[in-house]
Parts: sequence; structure tokens; C-alpha cells
Amino acid sequence: MQSKRLRLWIIIGSVILAIIGLFLFLILGFRLKTVDVEFQSRLTQSETKLEQGIQENVKKHFKYKDNIILMRFDDTIAEIEKENPFIKVNQVIKYFPKTVRVYVSERVPKYRVKDNQNLGEWLILDGDFKILDKVTDENLKNETLYRNSSYFKKTVEILSENLSITGNVGEFISKDDIMFTVNEIMSGVYGRTEDYLSVNSISITDVDGKKNYNIIMRNVAIDDGNGCKILVEGSDNLLTKVFVGISTFQSEIQKDSTINTPKTTIRIYYSNGEYKGIKIVE
Repeated sequence: MQSKRLRLWIIIGSVILAIIGLFLFLILGFRLKTVDVEFQSRLTQSETKLEQGIQENVKKHFKYKDNIILMRFDDTIAEIEKENPFIKVNQVIKYFPKTVRVYVSERVPKYRVKDNQNLGEWLILDGDFKILDKVTDENLKNETLYRNSSYFKKTVEILSENLSITGNVGEFISKDDIMFTVNEIMSGVYGRTEDYLSVNSISITDVDGKKNYNIIMRNVAIDDGNGCKILVEGSDNLLTKVFVGISTFQSEIQKDSTINTPKTTIRIYYSNGEYKGIKIVE
């Protein structure tokens, strides 16, 4: 009887020791030791806005020696992107037992919009409507300050009668409706030209309860960069309308600098089951 009890205690003791050993193994054997940061896309050296040592900067946000199994990264990603506005964290992957790999990209300035709280400043946004930078009117076109990629040449201006945007660098703008609309317009532009910088500005207006979109094409020969206007009336089939307008611009206006001016308008209309563009010169 005593031998059975002894064997039982030996089994229980062995199980307890095994559990303790497994617990210690999980705690000590899976402590974060290495963080690798890999760029999936990055601007050229002459265009990048990232500082030297950015990868080491990203690494410092991770808590070394913490248990990798229990790690969650949402707060860490938010900290990285807040402190480094031009960084986008695409993915964080755990490689057991002790490594985390961070895949990042450099955010690309895409839009500019006036700061509603300070009309003397511009907010520089990317395609996710994250505020990457703030610049004054004076510095917007300053190529010396911003190397060879001034924001004026490398971003599309957004104008809207009812658009109120403000915020701090590193924050995201919560304007989902505007963001979706503007990005849809730019998808139509890029789908035809593969160059969204052929557009200088996008203006959104309300006319009799309907949204109208004025897409101002770029003319590098004019000081303010404004070329002809593509007028899109209504939000329905927006991408298709923009594609047609850009196609008309390419075929009838782009090669003729004398009519690629604010005096020329391309109007989109519907006829015989399809959208068409017509050129109107004042």
C-alpha cells in the first residue's frame, strides 16, 4: 500500500516538475533577443524624408527580453508610426524562439491641403490621409529645403467648400468619405496615365445637393501649375468618368500647351450607353 502511495507521489512530483520546467522554458527560452527591420519600399536617397538610422529607431520600440509568445504589437506599431510619420509598418512577424521581423515602407507624400486651424500652413498627406509634415506657404515650393522634391511638385492639392481638416504630424485624418472619393479619382487618373502627378489639384463643390469634381491638370510652364479643368458632375461611376476625362485630355489637349490652360474645360457627358468627354475652349 505504501509503495503504491510512494509511486503516486513520485508521478505527481514528476508531473509538477515537468510543468515547472515547461513553464521556465516558455519564459526563458522565448524571450525577445533580435528585431530585424526590412524595407519593402523606399524612396531614392535624393527624395527620401527618412533620417539615417531609422531602422535602429524602429527597433528601440520593442521590449527586449519580454516573452515573444505573449507579445502584441498594435500599441508598438502606433508608437513607431507616431514618432516616425514617414514610416508605414506593413507587418510584424514572430520567428520563434527569439526573433521579430518588422516589414516597413516609406510613406509617400501624395496630397496637400490647407490646415483649417492655420491657413498659413499646409498639411502634407499620404494616400492613407496620414499627416506626414506641415509647411508654410513660403516653404511649400522651397526646393532647397526639400531637396529636389518640393511638395508643390510632388503632391496634389485638395480643395473643398465643406472640408475642414486639421491635426498634428503623425496623426491620421478621420475623413473616410473624402479619402475614399479622392483616392477613387486618383485611381482613375493613375489607371490611364500611371502618373498621379499629372493632376495639380482636385476641387470638390456642392451644386444643388450634388457633388461636382474639378480636376485641374498640371502645366509645368505656368507659375501656379494650373492647366485645363476636367469637370465631373455627380459621384456615380466616378472612376469611369475620371478615366474618360483623362483619356480626352491625353488625346486632345496634353500635347498642345496653348490649350492646356485654365481656359479649357473637359466636360463629361453620357450618350448612347457610354461616357464621353468634350473639350470646351473659352
